[in-house]
Amino acid sequence: MHAETVEMPPSARWPFTSLTPQVVPGVRRDVRRRITGWGYVADDTALVVTELLANVVRHANGRCVLTVGVEDGEILVACADTCPRRPRLREPDWESGTGRGMRLIAGASLAWGCEPLAGGKRVWVRLSAIPLPRLRVTAREDMARALRGEEPARVIDRCWFGCGRADVPGVLTGVASSDFGDAQMFACARCVGRLSRWIHEDVLRGDEEGLSAR
Repeated sequence: MHAETVEMPPSARWPFTSLTPQVVPGVRRDVRRRITGWGYVADDTALVVTELLANVVRHANGRCVLTVGVEDGEILVACADTCPRRPRLREPDWESGTGRGMRLIAGASLAWGCEPLAGGKRVWVRLSAIPLPRLRVTAREDMARALRGEEPARVIDRCWFGCGRADVPGVLTGVASSDFGDAQMFACARCVGRLSRWIHEDVLRGDEEGLSAR
């Protein structure tokens, strides 16, 4: 007799004992990689995580536990910290550099709330889980040059293949077409070498091939 396997919703957890502003960008990138790896658009989630962690740095001495998961068609972000004070929506002060975080969260989310905890609170945010669009990739001579090491390197916003790293050296590999229009696709230097194992020889000759961005 075999036990039934139950597939659990994807989730991730980040505990911090001394979160600093310098750490937040790396956490945001990690969250973005997780969400896109689960197959969903990550922009709003990355924004929410940034604002929640900024509040932890400012009000909770950097101690918190951040969780992100997907359940019932929604992305749930929660941050438990050691500050008992509840967050609130404030009227924006355009002469101040702070005070807009919860308004940004409210605008990006389906709902948000706060629960008291022993020695602190838990702020939760629910967002729509928007699937990443399916792409049709047109492999151009750019990709052939990239695989041959002839495409000039540049600093790219994001690697479309493998790692999803941002602001790293990379090369142009092709164009992705979707319902949202066309977009240039870049691969970081680390992932270019892997592309040759994913792409058929016809692609290297410049023919069209249906691929999924990795």
